[in-house]
Amino acid sequence: TSAFMSLQSACREKGIKIILYGVFSHTGADSKYFNKFDRYEGVGAYKAFNEGEESRYRSWYNFYRNEDGSVGYESWWGFPDLPNINEDDLSYRSFIFGKDGVVDTWTSRGASGFRLDVSDELPDSFIRQMRKTIKRNSNNEGILIGEVWEDASCKCSYGSYRDFMFGNTHDSVMGYTRS
Repeated sequence: TSAFMSLQSACREKGIKIILYGVFSHTGADSKYFNKFDRYEGVGAYKAFNEGEESRYRSWYNFYRNEDGSVGYESWWGFPDLPNINEDDLSYRSFIFGKDGVVDTWTSRGASGFRLDVSDELPDSFIRQMRKTIKRNSNNEGILIGEVWEDASCKCSYGSYRDFMFGNTHDSVMGYTRS
């Protein structure tokens, strides 16, 4: 925190604003939230599912048992080290958007917005709530930028067209279209 505050202060003196990089569609298997390898204090989602213990993070992930009884879970593009988050989970939304949540914490420390990793893999309702929270916390001056891997002007994902270019979800997008 002190390193960020020092950076924020130095940037502010030079008129530079800081945009944070946010990954909200998945976590690492070796994070305190999932804690697959039991390296962190407390019970992560993996242990909560596997051993039937309580964890505030359990509902963030979708688990199942494989035919051999081992634990399985949804992961980002099939990479087991990157468990998918259920972005519609209310406790997860509260953790990100609630009072003293991720967005509140970092905007109160001076962040001017976020750049969303794999924005096109997040639900529109999540992105709208992210943008609304950023705007509310910044007198409407904060920014939300999305990473979109195809043409954002006509992006279709998960069976519907996305409104990335109409000012409802993002302020801008980073496109990686191929020519």
